[in-house]
Amino acid sequence: MNNKEVVRRQLDQVYNHGNYDVLDKHLSPTATLHEMNTAHVGVESIKQFARNLRTAFPDLRMEVEHIIEEDDWVALTWKASGTHRGNMFGIAPTGKFATVTGQSMYKLDDQRITEAWIQWDVLTMLREMNVELPIKLDVEVPA
Repeated sequence: MNNKEVVRRQLDQVYNHGNYDVLDKHLSPTATLHEMNTAHVGVESIKQFARNLRTAFPDLRMEVEHIIEEDDWVALTWKASGTHRGNMFGIAPTGKFATVTGQSMYKLDDQRITEAWIQWDVLTMLREMNVELPIKLDVEVPA
């Protein structure tokens, strides 16, 4: 199994199927997941992050759109979608279906993920969920 396959497998098993135990095999014990100005350190912390996402979106489906591997690095773009049925970021369930796109970078050592960086389009997702934002972002700025 190459590094791309390791990353694909853990994304599919964890986010599409809720198989969190696969992380024990594919993450180093001190793996760090960086997302939204937060660092989740260690396998149990990363499992809890994944559980929280799948609790908020129990029908979550993640699809890898593009993936590149070079040396010990894997980069990918992805799309995830699901129905907001659980609390997320303190936002009560809306029952709305939402899609979010993102990019991730993974650093691997001996086919185990040691670090991951995730960036995703949270604002578009919140708009699809009809979440009221504290600022209006649809205003055109004069040239």
